[in-house]
Amino acid sequence: MIQGFADLHVRLALPLWPRSQVRNPRRKAVTVAVVAIWLAFAAEAQYSVLLLLFEEACRRREAMNAQEILATLKQLGKPQTAAIYKRHGSGDNVFGVLTSEIAKLQKKIKLDHVLAMELWKTGNVEARVLALQVADPVKLTPADADSLVKDGPVRFLGCYLSGLLARSPIAEATMHAWMKSPDEVRREMGYGVLGVRLKDDPDSISDMDAEKILATIEKGIHRSPNWARHAMNGALISIGIFKPALRKKAIEAARRIGQVEVDHGETNCKTPDAVPYIQKALKRKRCP
Repeated sequence: MIQGFADLHVRLALPLWPRSQVRNPRRKAVTVAVVAIWLAFAAEAQYSVLLLLFEEACRRREAMNAQEILATLKQLGKPQTAAIYKRHGSGDNVFGVLTSEIAKLQKKIKLDHVLAMELWKTGNVEARVLALQVADPVKLTPADADSLVKDGPVRFLGCYLSGLLARSPIAEATMHAWMKSPDEVRREMGYGVLGVRLKDDPDSISDMDAEKILATIEKGIHRSPNWARHAMNGALISIGIFKPALRKKAIEAARRIGQVEVDHGETNCKTPDAVPYIQKALKRKRCP
């Protein structure tokens, strides 16, 4: 087949060649060989492209859209789990899907920002959990962040939302702005982003900035709204664990602050005492 294509190519190309070269059998043989090699490479490249297109088509055929995912989540839901989620602030639009099942869907989807936004619009809390896990943090804008925190429910989605924001290009600006916010939800999320950043990359927050934040927490934690207090206590713990140079200061600040009271509603959750929590982490050798 390749030889046939080569002969055709040569016949088409011959008029463009000097007559001395066309009449030269050796040069003609070289031309045929060169064209044959070129066509072989072209055929291989075309095969690779077709293979990639085929794989993409298969992936798209296997991929589910937002409504199909929602139907799958509904089938996986359990009333008992839904009742637990509601006590933890999920709201009524909930199926009761185990987080392990959501994780399986996330592994299949990997990263799909468009799909994430479609899942978010469904309003279902499990779909929103999945949305925050498959959204592309690089594409997150300040307007997106405001919209996500406004839609919520942050009480249930907070750890997923702060995790997404912490990996985004707007993490630094959003964190500082929200930590200063008088709004309970935004302040909670601001300190939540701080905690995630310290855990994922302690060097992303300088010791100088962390020390200033520590002073702010000590000064304002008891005057802050309920869930903001919980997040500020968590941020203090994170500084004590992931900032070795500030560990002593964090423990001293925690002792001066004393017990942090937080109303956790109809759950058995408790806000941890910072000092023993930090010390326990040290004993487990889980910190730098």
